[in-house]
Amino acid sequence: MVNKTSILSKQLAQTPIAVPGSPFWEVFKTFGRDEAYAWIFNTLGTLLMEFALISWLTIGAGSHKIVLALTGPIIEKFGFFIGHFKDAHNIYKTTPLEDREKLSVYLKKAFKAGSKSLTYDLLVHDPVYIIIMLVGQYVLPTTPAWVLAMSSFVAAVFIVAGLDVGVQELRYFLFKLKLKKLGFESEKYLESRFLISSKQNPAKLIKEFAKEFGLKKTRSINYYDTYYKNKLKTYSGRKPKLRLRKRTATKGDWFKTVQVTYNIASRIESKTFEQFNFFPQRKEKIYFVIKEKMPLNIEHVKNKKIKHFLINATNNKQEKNTPLKIQFERFFAFGPELVICVDKIKKLKRDFYVVELKTHRDQNLLKEAMRFVMMHYPVVQTTHGKLEIKSNSKHK
Repeated sequence: MVNKTSILSKQLAQTPIAVPGSPFWEVFKTFGRDEAYAWIFNTLGTLLMEFALISWLTIGAGSHKIVLALTGPIIEKFGFFIGHFKDAHNIYKTTPLEDREKLSVYLKKAFKAGSKSLTYDLLVHDPVYIIIMLVGQYVLPTTPAWVLAMSSFVAAVFIVAGLDVGVQELRYFLFKLKLKKLGFESEKYLESRFLISSKQNPAKLIKEFAKEFGLKKTRSINYYDTYYKNKLKTYSGRKPKLRLRKRTATKGDWFKTVQVTYNIASRIESKTFEQFNFFPQRKEKIYFVIKEKMPLNIEHVKNKKIKHFLINATNNKQEKNTPLKIQFERFFAFGPELVICVDKIKKLKRDFYVVELKTHRDQNLLKEAMRFVMMHYPVVQTTHGKLEIKSNSKHK
């Protein structure tokens, strides 16, 4: 087998597979954590205020009860920000110096995330709490109040998790609709990726694979990609990439596009024990065809609406948004349902090829193809794309 550390940077070698958690459970855990912090603040704040009222604050009995009743709900709001500020500090400390922004940037994002949890608390948890407490006392009068309170907490966390995922999917749909109105087209497919030593003959690999899966057409083309850091949003774990792409077209000309890609990796679950694990990615390529001469960068895109979108989508700090250019030669074979590609990335110090398998809809076929590759060739399965591989590798 290929030695991971010999062909990958330390970072990619340690985590060749990166699969995000379920969007539902990620929200469930985050909002549940924020609610737990809020409960701690509520309890401690109420206890401290009660101690203060008994020890040195002198107010009337009626006012005493009102102050105690209001202290918890007010103090608990600070709890919604603690976890996010802690996360922001950790990200700031672990981000490489060359990519690190000011601490205030991360704190601003943390405040925004905490505000989101606080909003959900006000709009969902508080009403659910009131309803369960009122209904519970009438329908189940013998049920302890703390059981009703805990039930409201669990119910609210489930509701918020489902609601948040639904909102994210709606926003993703509206974002794609916006791009469609600008003239973008889209394509969805499943793909898997492997790294293989360049000592292997790509033509032989393609030939053997094509024979096994009945692929008839083989050829090679050249790709020139320019990637930009972007401010596009992540939707339910789908991560965005923004690039200009130029590749050899069928008739020898160039096929030029502006592309926004969203992909998310997952693990194919199996009811039986398998020798291999399978980590394909669901990818959606949203592209705009450029009919004029290939622009040097996004500033030179002639279509004003597309140019405006690209400028807004990229970071403003030019010194931190130097485009990353990736050039590679692709050898491939394809049939109606399956494609295999062997990509040779140029000007890359580490000596390996990237093998990609693609299918539009047939997950079982993709799994069968992945199994064939892992059984017959010395490969390392990865969910990282060429952008991550190139940016984590030293150029010659």
